[in-house]
Amino acid sequence: MHATGFWRNKSADGSLGRRFAILILIFSSIVTLCSTLLELGLDYRSDVRDIEAQLTQIRVSYSDSLASSLWNTGAHDLQLQLQGILRLPDVEYIEIRSEQGQAVARFGAAHASGVLRYEFPLHYTHRQQPVYLGLVRVEASLAGVYRRLREKVVVILITQTVKTFLVSLFILALFQMLVGRHLKKIAGYSDRLTAGQMDGALTLEREGARNDELQHVVAALNAMRQRLNDSFSSLQESESRWKFALEGTGDGVWDFNVVSGDVLYSKRWKEMLGYAEDELPNHLATYQRLAHPDDLRKAMVLLEENFSGREKFYAIEQRMLCKDGSWKWVMARGMVVAHDEQGRATRMIGTHVDISERKRAEAAMLEMNEQLETRVDERTRELRQAMEQIVESEKLASLGSLVAGVSHELNTPIGNMVLTASVLVDKLSDLAGATGSGGLTRSGLAHGLEECRRGSEIILRNGQRASELIESFKRVSIDQTSQRRRRFDLRVTVQDSLNALAPITRRANATVDLQIPDGIEMDSYPGHLEQIINNIVMNSVTHGFDGRDSGHIAIAAERRGDTIELVYSDDGQGIAPELQNKVFEPFYTTKLGQGGSGLGLSIVLNLVLAIFKGRLRLESAPGQGLRLLFSLPAVTPSDAAPLA
Repeated sequence: MHATGFWRNKSADGSLGRRFAILILIFSSIVTLCSTLLELGLDYRSDVRDIEAQLTQIRVSYSDSLASSLWNTGAHDLQLQLQGILRLPDVEYIEIRSEQGQAVARFGAAHASGVLRYEFPLHYTHRQQPVYLGLVRVEASLAGVYRRLREKVVVILITQTVKTFLVSLFILALFQMLVGRHLKKIAGYSDRLTAGQMDGALTLEREGARNDELQHVVAALNAMRQRLNDSFSSLQESESRWKFALEGTGDGVWDFNVVSGDVLYSKRWKEMLGYAEDELPNHLATYQRLAHPDDLRKAMVLLEENFSGREKFYAIEQRMLCKDGSWKWVMARGMVVAHDEQGRATRMIGTHVDISERKRAEAAMLEMNEQLETRVDERTRELRQAMEQIVESEKLASLGSLVAGVSHELNTPIGNMVLTASVLVDKLSDLAGATGSGGLTRSGLAHGLEECRRGSEIILRNGQRASELIESFKRVSIDQTSQRRRRFDLRVTVQDSLNALAPITRRANATVDLQIPDGIEMDSYPGHLEQIINNIVMNSVTHGFDGRDSGHIAIAAERRGDTIELVYSDDGQGIAPELQNKVFEPFYTTKLGQGGSGLGLSIVLNLVLAIFKGRLRLESAPGQGLRLLFSLPAVTPSDAAPLA
């Protein structure tokens, strides 16, 4: 029953049965062929040896009689003997040749191939002496040997083929009955396991309990089924908890089968867009239809990057079309969770989070930021205007101080000029009176003229000094009021500022050491530079030398490439470390209510950064004076604008 069932279901057994049958037939055929060839070879050698023995026997049996007949010229006897030899099996040809090589007698047909040739000499004993009579040649044909072998091959092949077929049929039937049908059942059970059908354990239809390999396979499959069943149950439970957790957070879940293009959208995913659960098909085309076109192109590029492995996570903020026609912002996140054997992505899982509220908040925040920026710009303009007013006030105050100082400086040369002029007037009056009375002597005239010359020189020197002071004040006042950009010599500009500040430094008994070499030119705003010098010198006089009898100021500069390095230092009281960051703050002063505005160094810092586009560093310690290190471009950038 099983054997017939095997042949009936032969086509359904798969490749294993066919391969098994083919291998059995091939092996049996090879064995049959080898054994047949071996047997034929042995038979061939045996038949050839028989023929050779027969030829040898002809020599033994017929040699003497043939020699006697040939010696006695018994032609009839010789013919009878040769015919008798020719009738022996397989003998086809025989001839006798004389000692001269001539054929004496021959019978049968000679062949060029397929024969065994045997020759032996004929000797006759005459008077007890052997006499050589000739040569006997016998040819035995192998045709009979070949015929017998062919007949044997046919018999062997038929019998071996039948035997091989019957044995193969028996083995295959036995294999099908003992193994094949069970393997087929095991394979079908495995297919059902693969399809997720895990109901019932695997059992084989066999009589009695057996502990063989098949039973081990059955036990292993049943154990695997149980483990898979437990794992699937745990996975389903975990997936349910995961989905419930995601649904509880309000996130929509999507599960993308990359191979088929199917996408499982969760109920919350559809509700987020205003759809019922059965209103949207679970396919990629649904997402492509609802995604905003501008966002879809970017999303598909990101998906390809995730599929190729260039990116591990997928994340994009995009707009999705709601059922009511509005657009909703969502944050889409996901990752590839499965690959095939070639490493290609097969499954991707992700979520959609509604971020519309956040987007509205961001838009509101952006609007607030824009409004804030507008307000900041307005405040900045107001502060700039206030700073310009403060700077202007500082400039006016500085000019006022300069005017007062210059006025004080001019008093001395002008007073000297007035005093000398009055003395000259009196002297000229005396000379005129002496001339009129006739009492003017030659020596008196010479003495009077010498005094007039000396007085004129005094007036000239004091006039030149007053002119220099007025010219220096003029340059400083023009630079600080016009803020005109021009090329200037650094030493000359700083010297003009120091000349204007001379009354102030003299009152403080402060000496100024100017260490700037000639020839350092700048293309900038000299008025702002003079204001910086004025503010830092006033800071030293007001704060550094406060309570001291004297002080020393040094100003040095050098050019390094396109930069002017200017160093200002004094030997004043210095600044405590905790106050060094505060001295540049507006309105910070230690002389509040005592004439200090708290804007001196703040204006200096703003001028250095905003106008000159340079850098300023302060170095100081209590009792060790102050160092201000300026790094200023030799040519102020064109985008720098002076404070009005």
